[in-house]
Amino acid sequence: MSSQTRPHTAESLLVNSPDFVVRFDLDGNRLYVNPTLAEVYGVPPEELLGRGVGKTNEVVDPESVALMRAMIVEVVRDLTSRDFEITYRTPGGARVAQYRLVPELDEHGRVIEVLGLGRDVTELARVQRELVERETRFRDVFDNALDSMFLLEVSPDGQHFRNLEINPALARMSGIPREAMVGKYIEEVVPPEVAEAVNSKYRHCVNAGVPIEEDAELDLPAGRRWYHSTLIPARDETGRVYRIVGITRDITERHNAQLALAASEERFRLAFDDSLLGMALLSVDGEDGRFRYLRVNKAMCEFLGLTADQILGRPHADVLAPEDADDTVATLNGLLSDAYTNYHTERRFVHANGETVWGLLGATLVRNPEGAPLHVLAQVEDITTRKRVEEQLAFRALHDDLTGLPNRALLMEHLGSALARSQRNGTHLAVFFLDLDDFKSLNDSFGHAAGDAFLIKVAARIGSTLRASDIAARIGGDEFVVVCENLTELSGATVLAEKIQRALAVEIDLDGHRVTASASIGVALSHEHSTPENLLHDADAAMYVAKHSGGQRWQPADASLHAAAIRVLSVEAELRRAIEQQELRVHYQPLVDLHTGAIVGVEALVRWQHPQRGLLLPREFLDVAEQRGLIGEIGQWVLRTACNQAGTWRRQFGDRAPAMSVNVSSRQLGNQGLHRQVDAALAASALPVEKLILELTESQLLKIRASATTDLRTLSERGVKIAIDDFGTGHAGYEYLRRLPVDEIKIDKSFTQTLNIDRTGSAITAGIVALGLGLGLTVVAKGIETTEQLHLLRDMGCTWGQGWLWHRALPADEIHALIAQSARDANARRSPTT
Repeated sequence: MSSQTRPHTAESLLVNSPDFVVRFDLDGNRLYVNPTLAEVYGVPPEELLGRGVGKTNEVVDPESVALMRAMIVEVVRDLTSRDFEITYRTPGGARVAQYRLVPELDEHGRVIEVLGLGRDVTELARVQRELVERETRFRDVFDNALDSMFLLEVSPDGQHFRNLEINPALARMSGIPREAMVGKYIEEVVPPEVAEAVNSKYRHCVNAGVPIEEDAELDLPAGRRWYHSTLIPARDETGRVYRIVGITRDITERHNAQLALAASEERFRLAFDDSLLGMALLSVDGEDGRFRYLRVNKAMCEFLGLTADQILGRPHADVLAPEDADDTVATLNGLLSDAYTNYHTERRFVHANGETVWGLLGATLVRNPEGAPLHVLAQVEDITTRKRVEEQLAFRALHDDLTGLPNRALLMEHLGSALARSQRNGTHLAVFFLDLDDFKSLNDSFGHAAGDAFLIKVAARIGSTLRASDIAARIGGDEFVVVCENLTELSGATVLAEKIQRALAVEIDLDGHRVTASASIGVALSHEHSTPENLLHDADAAMYVAKHSGGQRWQPADASLHAAAIRVLSVEAELRRAIEQQELRVHYQPLVDLHTGAIVGVEALVRWQHPQRGLLLPREFLDVAEQRGLIGEIGQWVLRTACNQAGTWRRQFGDRAPAMSVNVSSRQLGNQGLHRQVDAALAASALPVEKLILELTESQLLKIRASATTDLRTLSERGVKIAIDDFGTGHAGYEYLRRLPVDEIKIDKSFTQTLNIDRTGSAITAGIVALGLGLGLTVVAKGIETTEQLHLLRDMGCTWGQGWLWHRALPADEIHALIAQSARDANARRSPTT
């Protein structure tokens, strides 16, 4: 039945469905797509009709296309439905869709069409990932908790309880192996009388529907002990208690102490006065005297920093922090009303020196033989150290360990609040992104300990320039961010940027070495549409401009920098995906001996086979790779790939195989261990070391540090050749010819293309050739496009050349044929004339 003859109501459901709907014929051609699917593809529905699966896959990943084809075949073959997931791309990023294919049969039971129903489940997938992350965090806490913890499954009738999870502490405390408990009902693990006592507590929790705390004496393999348990019920969407979370602590010693106190006054006195826990008796008689201190022990006095005389007669609330006083008194009144028999909770107390101290407060109502309330026995365990550790951990979660400044998480939280305030008040805030200049050199020269000390002092210098309302954060190794509120114009930000620069310019003493700090600063001023993320991105982009302009300066962000930041983020995301999807390629451009015409080398040049934009040249993405720290990974892959290809040619052509030139970035040198990467690539490819040439551009030479030059010398000593690319475009190359083990210089194509046109350019080119030859270096001219340029360079004595006169950069298989022809020509030249 065609779509035109289907019932109007069904067709309306398909047309208006928020899900994807598509119908295929038996060959996989589309007979119908609903507007939802067409909108995803970005074309009108009629343009998709009649096309087979995979012929139009602008948004669907290739793996998903193959899966869809296979599923259609199985549905037609097996007369049954198939469920599966595919991935597709939108301008907002990758998405996930869940599909079901259903066969549609005629009256004879034969498949006439296949109906596809799809739904975007990206959010569900995200939620599932978050659940996994939460489960991981829960597992870390659960498994490493000092207290015994367990998770119970409650039967629908609320009468039976099965162990879902048991932590190691509970296994140790009970003496029962974890594997003997997990998945078992309580009565399967312990004797019947113990199971009944335990199940009774659990049923009480289910019936109460609120957290309860209970003490119980249990006879377990670890012995007959008293345990204090906190039971917390969890409800499902219907309100039924379906889980119980339990925390149990062995309180045998505490319980026995309480029994001993009740049994004998003398024993009570000994236990009370000599206890390491703070202990007190509180009165319960009369409104005015309720919960006044009747007796305290030495530990309680030490805990509060008061003498017994200073405590006795005072209300219990007097020594509590005001925020905990009312709640504690209400809880003690609960003891008197028989709401519970005892309780334990954490409370804040006020020490005599004014500091807040934390105590784990336990209270028990003691009655006389007639059952009337006699007094409250209070015990206080000093947990101040633990609470301070917890506070420190909480602080460290939001602050930088080294400097104590807020970290990125706290910065973004503050930035969001500050931005909201500025928008309400009609003011601006400024974000300063600081990146220290030449910090890596300082680290290399003085060591990481000195580098850390330097960062601490820099953080203090930055802090000294701020107002009370400003904050500074450290978000990376040598990256800081300052947020400045209540500005009316950029000039206020200018004042602070210059103030920071002046503060950093004052010398810092590092173990007798006097050093100064300077920073490249990007400044972004908020506007009505600002978000924390784009403010930080804009400031980051402006910082990069300041950095690339020589550093030690500040740069305000503008619309073009914002666009540049967006481009960097977009290209970075795509480039990371490209690396994962193996979309990068290596092409090779021949280097030709200008005197013989033989191919003597090739230069490895990275390309990106973009799925939408086609083959991209390095200028489209390498700058982003440099900025965002991807150049090391890309460079290592190019090095490995190029060496493997050169090794293959070496085995095929022997001595006629060309040398391999590979470009490296200054970021790959030094701590990145380029020499180790080269060793590994040469070993894996069996390429002779003298066949590898590493190229750095003249501009990259300005960025290398002491450890980087060590890398180059190490490589040169091992036989790797070093080349300076784009020679002549700056002043650095001449200096580094003297400092580095250079074997080759490559004349920038801007000089080659002005030969016989510009006298100055021609003279400079001749000078470079003469300089290189005089130093015994190989001189390569880039960008040769005409025979006239070839002749002029050859007359100057230039050694090698490369350019479009011979070939552009080509894939390895196309270069292979050129190398083979060059080898044949060389052999012919060497053969005697017949």
